[in-house]
Amino acid sequence: MAYEDSPSLDGFEEGIPPALPDPEEKRRHLWKIIGVLGFITVALLFARFMQSGTMAQIRGTGSVSGVIVGQSGQPIVAELVIPGTNISVRSGTDGHFRIDGIHAGNRSVVVIYGNSAWEYPVTVEIGSVTDMGTLRFVTTVVPGTDG
Repeated sequence: MAYEDSPSLDGFEEGIPPALPDPEEKRRHLWKIIGVLGFITVALLFARFMQSGTMAQIRGTGSVSGVIVGQSGQPIVAELVIPGTNISVRSGTDGHFRIDGIHAGNRSVVVIYGNSAWEYPVTVEIGSVTDMGTLRFVTTVVPGTDG
């Protein structure tokens, strides 16, 4: 301990104090601050990594996009669902859609419009967007039904 840090006799006029000041307390306090800042840095880096395309490759997911048109070739607003998941989106008024977070591999996209649904197969590649192109939604009338 340095001479400047050693206690003087003036501090002992009323006897020995219950606890002498700890010269390491400031150092411990500084290490706590450094630890908290380090934790925050790691948490922010992890959050950034989770949002990156690299994480999509690790998780094995990809995206699909395309345009939905009706029988006349005009864009339609339809609901798109990935079977076996809770993933669903609605196409825009221009018929465009994009579905993210789909597990890679051979999948299906189910398009629901009105009271009809149509299934379109697609191969989703890891970390990329698969363009399904223009999906023509054609409704069919089943004999014996009112359609």
